[in-house]
Amino acid sequence: EAPADEVVYRKGARQGDLIFITGTVGGSALGLKALSSRGKTPLSRLPWKKSVKSHLDPAPRLEAGRALAKARLATAMMDISDGVALDLKRMCLESKKSAVIYLNSLPISDELKAYGKKTGKSPMVEFALTGGEDYELLFTSPEKNIRKIAALSRKLGLPMTPVGRIVSRSKTLGVL
Repeated sequence: EAPADEVVYRKGARQGDLIFITGTVGGSALGLKALSSRGKTPLSRLPWKKSVKSHLDPAPRLEAGRALAKARLATAMMDISDGVALDLKRMCLESKKSAVIYLNSLPISDELKAYGKKTGKSPMVEFALTGGEDYELLFTSPEKNIRKIAALSRKLGLPMTPVGRIVSRSKTLGVL
């Protein structure tokens, strides 16, 4: 439950708003991949331990969501449970807007970067953009709030990364 004036829905994104993500994305999908391919390997010996932990024990960003809502910094907000691409599409449909995402701006963990280097594959699409179960927040805010969001990010010790922009309704989602 929350006071009515502190509820932020996914339908409030406005043209020109910046799109933000808390924390990092793609780690849970990497954790699931490690678990799925483990065979008889004990959990304690699996690679990508932080990603496995984030998949098995996600930490929803309740404090950050409450703080963003209370400070009235977010125009639209939802958690990322089905992947950035799908959840952003849902936000855009509800808001009757479109979005542009800058793929290289997606915040990924050092472990996911290491996976990319080890395999020679970019983890951005398979894990960061389309992987789910991260339970980070996806939110929009006018660009004028960027300093306030940065201050809140520091206060909470939680990265809040701008990754794109809401645009007028022409396409559902664009990735650059």
